[in-house]
Amino acid sequence: MRCRSRDMRRCVKLEILEARQNQLATMPSGIGACRMLIELDLAQNQMVMLAPELAGCAKLTILDISGNAVTAQAIPPNLLKATSLAVRAVPCGTMCVAV
Repeated sequence: MRCRSRDMRRCVKLEILEARQNQLATMPSGIGACRMLIELDLAQNQMVMLAPELAGCAKLTILDISGNAVTAQAIPPNLLKATSLAVRAVPCGTMCVAV
């Protein structure tokens, strides 16, 4: 499914979001409303933290934050506890984390 809205709250059926290399400093607004989201690719952006509302994406199984400066402390604790979630984070010069 394609979603062309800037507000992710309108993309409730979205399953895959590829936002790689877009110079994003923050996560897309309303990302937590994407209840069907399975894969989120935010690699090679300018993020230092993840939005707590990402926990609303209960079906999320792949999260790629490689190439960002996201530290373990910046990942919402409930995401770290999700047993079905694979987080991909490759060092980016500052501290990145692989979970």
